[in-house]
Amino acid sequence: MSTCKNNPLAIRLTIDSFLAGSDISTSLERTSEEVTSFSFSNLLDALPENANRVLEGLFVIDSPTRTELCDALELDLDQISAAVGDLVRTSLIIRIDTPLGEAYSLGDSIRELLRTNPRNRKVRTQTLEWIQKTRASASDALKRQAEKKVSALDIAFVPQGTNASHVPFARQIQLAAQKSDLRALSQLEIKIRGLLEASPSSAFLHRQYGKILVELDDLQGAEEHFRQSIKTDSKDPAPKLALAFLLHKMQNLDEARDLCKELIESGWGEEKNAGVEWSKRVWFLYLTVLNFREDLDDVFTLTQDWQEQHLPPSVFGVARASAYRRLADKQFRSGTCDVERVGKLICSAVSEIDKVLNIEGPLRSVLAELKKLINELEYYVIKKRLTFSASSNKVISVFITNHKSDIRRACECDLAALLGRFADRDQPCSLSTSKQQSGKIFPTKEDLMSKGYTIVTVKYLPKSDGFPSYVFADDENSGTYYLHVDAFDEGWREWAFVEKGTQLAITHQSNNTGSARKATEIRRVGL
Repeated sequence: MSTCKNNPLAIRLTIDSFLAGSDISTSLERTSEEVTSFSFSNLLDALPENANRVLEGLFVIDSPTRTELCDALELDLDQISAAVGDLVRTSLIIRIDTPLGEAYSLGDSIRELLRTNPRNRKVRTQTLEWIQKTRASASDALKRQAEKKVSALDIAFVPQGTNASHVPFARQIQLAAQKSDLRALSQLEIKIRGLLEASPSSAFLHRQYGKILVELDDLQGAEEHFRQSIKTDSKDPAPKLALAFLLHKMQNLDEARDLCKELIESGWGEEKNAGVEWSKRVWFLYLTVLNFREDLDDVFTLTQDWQEQHLPPSVFGVARASAYRRLADKQFRSGTCDVERVGKLICSAVSEIDKVLNIEGPLRSVLAELKKLINELEYYVIKKRLTFSASSNKVISVFITNHKSDIRRACECDLAALLGRFADRDQPCSLSTSKQQSGKIFPTKEDLMSKGYTIVTVKYLPKSDGFPSYVFADDENSGTYYLHVDAFDEGWREWAFVEKGTQLAITHQSNNTGSARKATEIRRVGL
């Protein structure tokens, strides 16, 4: 009686087995198994369908997380959470804490029962197929990554040990971003957001989600997830570089500099660790941030003898040229401008760009710096009519002559006017003069006012790397207007000569908010 725990059904089954010819110990053992099976069967029958599906998933997958159960069973997170909640209240499953979050396993008794009595063979087959597909997909991704030598700095890099069901997202996000496919990115955002709810400690998912948010222009959200990825896995360099680029874009230059410095000190500025292209990206960002911060002494130190050290010209040579150009600007804007020093600094910038163009040709990063340099030259010698020394003039004149095609590729520029300024300093040629002499007459202020234009005077030029794309101006009644180059009828070529005090004629949008009204058309005012 005590062995059967006073269970009438157990007592009846034991007696029947004994009468059928079994010894008493065998009868008791068989009865215990039958009663257990009967009890479990009743319990399983009472559970919701999704709970039984989860049990089948747990039978096939070794200690899955909720994320994996979602994918394998094609249920959403709410459905999985409800099913797990139903099972946790029983003794059927066991909770396990893992680095990726909470995972689950079957109890020994229910595993024995499910082995011989499946609850849903279709779900079991579906789960087995999911495991095979997921593992094959992850294996292919890691193989492709190894073949292409994907750098660990690449946000799409898949570290060893990454959950196999998460691996495909890296490539899916990369492809959607390359195509600027906002619909695909939005769908991936929804899916990964759900996965992060189930696996909040996945560094890989956090940085992939950060990448999506960057593409969707949610920079604050991206910053939050890159930081979470770093916090979860401090040895992963990819989210650190991604965050550094993002912080540079958001003008948080101090932290961007610190992250780049940390990566370089950890060896990620070396080709052997990061690969050629990614090591260049680390150094490019670091030197760019230092230039923006005007830590020019650091730039000059890091780029010294870059040719002899065989450092990438498009990174180190361009950074050094940029530092010279910025130093010239700093000198020009100082209270005691030394024109001869400005000329020498510009010549140094010209010399560095000349070396880079001769070695690597007109790469995009080189042309970007060349454009800024030419704009600065026009500003100094045409707009401000600075007169450099004969030696400086010669260096600059030879450079412009040798690189006419590169300069035209980099920016819109009147090379004849620019060369003329260096060739004949006594008769400077300005664009506005040459245009008026060629027959272009700008309407007078009275003319433009009669046609409904508002006359404004430029009051503020924001600080910018090169000439700003917008300015603020006031009318005679102190009304403030926002003027962007896109609305200027003369384009960038003339926009570079707009300065504080310049009068312009505009049409504008109405505005009742009290903020600056936006100009819809901007025209030059004749004398």
